[in-house]
Amino acid sequence: MAHVFFVVNELRDRDMALALRIEGEILQQAATLEPGESLQCRILLEAGGGGPLLYMELGQEGWTRVLPPLSLDASPTAIGLAMQRLLRKDRRQATV
Repeated sequence: MAHVFFVVNELRDRDMALALRIEGEILQQAATLEPGESLQCRILLEAGGGGPLLYMELGQEGWTRVLPPLSLDASPTAIGLAMQRLLRKDRRQATV
């Protein structure tokens, strides 16, 4: 399982339960990586026209990927699936 370090999670100040569910989804998806991987994750909030948007950055030395912004109403499962696609894409690129 990869080691994920949550450098910042701005959602914790707004909704701790949601923040922890999202972190759990990210950790679950990171479990698909090779053991020993270290990833930094930032969960950020930004104002949007329809309410706050959630941005997530994931990376390690040499690369960073940002998920498209999601509404706070998005389910943690949807966030987990988006993270899964991101991680799979990065793994394919790393093997090329």
